[in-house]
Amino acid sequence: MKRDAIVAIRRGGVTFVPPPSATAKDAVVLHRLFVDAIAAGARVPLFFATGVVLISLGISTLLPNPAPKPLDAAAVALGDEELSV
Repeated sequence: MKRDAIVAIRRGGVTFVPPPSATAKDAVVLHRLFVDAIAAGARVPLFFATGVVLISLGISTLLPNPAPKPLDAAAVALGDEELSV
């Protein structure tokens, strides 16, 4: 049984299904072990991605917020002239 399960996992990867020779109880155990292994393998990358997002969020709050510069009198007069046409 163990040898058949190892061959099926190596052949199928994440599309693993218990071998046909497995009993119902063995199939449930194999499926549960496989799902737990996938979850354990994905845990570290998910924590890393969360950390990267949080650090990026923290750094983005440190970026300066450019304030709009007030227009000089000539620009205001030109804008008023263009709007009146």
